[in-house]
Amino acid sequence: MAHESSNITGLVEARVEEKGHGQKVGEFLDGLDAHVEQVLLQLKEEIGDQAEELMGDQLKQVKSYTQSRREVLDPEARIDTGAASEKGAAAYVNMGSKEMSVDGSALAVDADEAYWERVTEHEQTHQKQAATFNQSGIALNEGEVVDPDTLAEWDATQANEQSDLTSEYRQHQKDGNEVVRAIGSGGREKLMVALRSGDLQSIQKDINAKREEEVEALAA
Repeated sequence: MAHESSNITGLVEARVEEKGHGQKVGEFLDGLDAHVEQVLLQLKEEIGDQAEELMGDQLKQVKSYTQSRREVLDPEARIDTGAASEKGAAAYVNMGSKEMSVDGSALAVDADEAYWERVTEHEQTHQKQAATFNQSGIALNEGEVVDPDTLAEWDATQANEQSDLTSEYRQHQKDGNEVVRAIGSGGREKLMVALRSGDLQSIQKDINAKREEEVEALAA
């Protein structure tokens, strides 16, 4: 949804700078709606019904803006106005608390809403994943080991388009796909389940069993 930015860009930027950091997205949007309503009421007291005419467009734009952000962002995510610059991430999840934080740029009036919807889905996948695993990595052929962090990103990046991803994240996808192939039938679903339960040992058992079958077939 596109927004006419002439009237509300400055307002939104000022609110993010003044009140955004550390606040939940839903609280920020509710506060913005309430702020504009309060300004309208005060203006009505001063000039009467002319206030509706003067502020009508801005009020509609703000309502459209806050509705669109509620549709693509998690209302429980906290706003971290330095996430992108300090952590190199559009958003992130604290795996201990499972709390999501999102960079303040997600609230820009001209933000790419489709992109931020994918970012939200990516981080919500991390929230569903286990915080700890019963094995430190998945061993493949020739001594290659794929660690849980790589597999967690493989899982989360299923929500992304390739244009969203850095070369590092694209490598995570390739490494995760290697594990899926090593598992065999149903590998994708099995790996996703294991990443949510923390049971990577079951994945290693499936890979080892498939490898043994292949060796036996060659020897027959």
